[in-house]
Order: sequence, then structure tokens, then C-alpha cells
Amino acid sequence: MVAKRVLLFQIAATLLLASAVAAADSNATAPMSKPGCPNKCGEVDIPYPFGTGTDCFMQGYDITCSNTTDPPKAFISAGNIEILRISLVDHELTVRIYMAKWCYDHPFHANTSVDYPYLFSATRNKFTVVGCSTLAYIGGNHDTHSYTSGCISICHEESSVSEGPSCDGLGCCQTSIPTELNVFNTYFDVNFDKGNVQSFSPCNYAFLADQDWFQFDKSKLSEDFGIKNNDRSPAVLDWAIRSPSSCPDAEAHPETYACRGGNTTCLNSTNGDGYRCMCAEGYTGNPYLVGGCQEDGLPYKKLSFEKFKHEKGADV
Repeated sequence: MVAKRVLLFQIAATLLLASAVAAADSNATAPMSKPGCPNKCGEVDIPYPFGTGTDCFMQGYDITCSNTTDPPKAFISAGNIEILRISLVDHELTVRIYMAKWCYDHPFHANTSVDYPYLFSATRNKFTVVGCSTLAYIGGNHDTHSYTSGCISICHEESSVSEGPSCDGLGCCQTSIPTELNVFNTYFDVNFDKGNVQSFSPCNYAFLADQDWFQFDKSKLSEDFGIKNNDRSPAVLDWAIRSPSSCPDAEAHPETYACRGGNTTCLNSTNGDGYRCMCAEGYTGNPYLVGGCQEDGLPYKKLSFEKFKHEKGADV
């Protein structure tokens, strides 16, 4: 009898493991783009509501896939902004945008704008200024108001430069940006007294970037930081379904509601109007596709031989 129960336990455990593996394999192949549509552009995954072909995207979410490079590169179709990553879970795009640069005699300002449905992330990005004795500004539009902020970095001699990696105002400074920012420009105060720092800080840089990307060290002052990064930095955009402006409004119009199927949930946008679709707890996949959210494997019940004995009343 005991041997029979042990055998039953082993069979049950094997079936449970096989079911979990099969479910995981099913989830791994769950479609993320519309049927018949490209799901990648070069190294960038393109999940719906984004797309690169006719009838492959929701209005406003079209992506241009340029084959002029190897591998191809993805761009926001409304502008020449390269896409590095699209996240359905975080509702973010990582993009590459231009820095402002000033090598004393050649100041270069940077202007960047994005359209519906994108806004620059206030939680992921920082306005960063690198250089000695320099003052730079970021200005733009957020919501219906204008916005301007500045950042100053002071170091009159090389020995006073911070070792990093944080930006503390000695060779590098950082400041936050507001929510609902979709247009900004960065520029330097060319009248700011720079002193005699050109020998160890020949160029200054001002840029908006993902705060996890940049870590300061002294070498950033002497090396051509701009050329090394093609005068661009990675920044994060928040995206959402911008109309209707909230989940209750969207759910009241099922004919246009973007969260498809019965295994989805709706969350209000945390940056600007709109809502975001997510797979319900226990499901993974693409909530913007019909049937796109699939079970995340079978609920895993950790069985031990001792627990099996207890449940079956086995006396071994």
C-alpha cells in the first residue's frame, strides 16, 4: 500500500511538472503583434498597439522601420527619434535623443518634441549637465503651461571635481522634470563666467536621459563624451491610450475600449490623461490583442513527500 501511494505521488508530481512546462512553452509563443504583422524591427520587439505595416497598429502608434542600416532601426513615425526598446508591462519607450553641447566657441542647442501618445517620463529621466563652471537650462511645455529649470556645475580647478558616481554640482548636476512634458529644449548660458577650466573641461553637455544610464566620473570631463555617444542620450517616454481620459470613461465605450478579452485590467495613466491595459493577475501576454492574455502556467502547488503523506494519511 505504501509503495502504491509513493508511486501515485511520483506520477502526480511528474504530471504537474509537465503541465507547468507545457504552459510556459505556450506563453513563450503567445503572439505579441497582430496576425501577419512584423513583430520586430532589427533588435527591437514591436508589440501591438505598435506596428510597422498597414493595419498593423492602432492609430498614433505607427513605427517606421528603416532598412538603411544593418540591423534595421525603429523610429517614431511622427519624428526622427530612434526607438531602443518598447515595453508593454511598464508602458515605456526608450528612445535616443540629442544632447546640447558647448565646446566654448561652438554652442549647440537641442530641441526635442514628441506627439500623442508620448510624454517624457518624470520618474525615469533626469536633466543632467556635465562640465565645469557651466549653467544650462531646460525649458518646454507641460500640460498647458510653460516650464523652465536650470542646473549649475561649479569646479574652478580639477582637484575640486567630484569623484562620482552621483552628480553633486562639482563637475555634474542633475534635476528632475515635471510630468506631462512633451516638448523641451536645452541650452547654455553663454554669458556665464567659466573661468580658466578649458584645460581639464574642454566641453560641456546638457541632456535629458534615463537616470539609470548615466553615472558620473572625472573622465567624463576630459573625454569627448558627446562623440563617444554620437551626441545623443537614451531617454524614457511614457505612453498610454490617451482617449478616453480614464478607465471609467473607456469602459463605458466597449466599442473602442483597448483592453481586449476577459483576462485584462485597466489602470489610469500616471503621466497625463489616458489609461493602460494590463493582463490580469495570473495571466501574461498582450492585453491589447483579443485573447492576448494567457494563463501564466498552472498554479504551482509545492508538494513534498511529507505533505503528501499528511494529505493521504500515509503511515510510512
